[in-house]
Amino acid sequence: MHTKYHTLLGIALATITYITTKNTPATIATFIISWAPDTDHIIDYIIHEKTLKPNPTKLLTGQHYQDHKTIYIPLHAYEHTPLIYIITQTLLGTTTATTTTLAYLLHLITDTITNPIHPQTMLITWRAHKKFKSEHLCKNYQTTTINQK
Repeated sequence: MHTKYHTLLGIALATITYITTKNTPATIATFIISWAPDTDHIIDYIIHEKTLKPNPTKLLTGQHYQDHKTIYIPLHAYEHTPLIYIITQTLLGTTTATTTTLAYLLHLITDTITNPIHPQTMLITWRAHKKFKSEHLCKNYQTTTINQK
C-alpha cells in the first residue's frame, strides 16, 4: 500500500483510538506507527543507489527495486511486533502499546494484501533466508514494483 494510504488509514485509526480511549499519547503513537514503517524504503534506496541524494522519481516509483533486485525493508517484519509492544508498554503504558501494535500489524497486513508479494515476505528472517532477492519475495517478479499500488 502506498504511504499516502497508510497515512489516511492512520488518521482513521488515530480518530478511533481517541474516541475510544481519550488517550492523547496513544492517539499520536497510533498515527505515527501507521505510516512510519515505510521510512525503510528510504533505507533500501540508500543501500541500492549508494547515495544520500535521492532521485525523487526513482524513490517514489520504486524503480530502484527493479534495478537492484533486492528488497530489505527492515522495518516491515512481523518479528518486530513483540518488541514494539514491550517497548511501548514500558514507556507509554498498555493502552498505547495495544493501539500501536495493532496499527503496526495493520500496516503489515495491508501491505501483504495490496502488494504483489508472498505472505512470508513480511518476515525479515524469511527475506534473509532468501538473500533478500526480489525473485523469491514477489509474485510475478518480472512485472512487479513493490509498494506502488
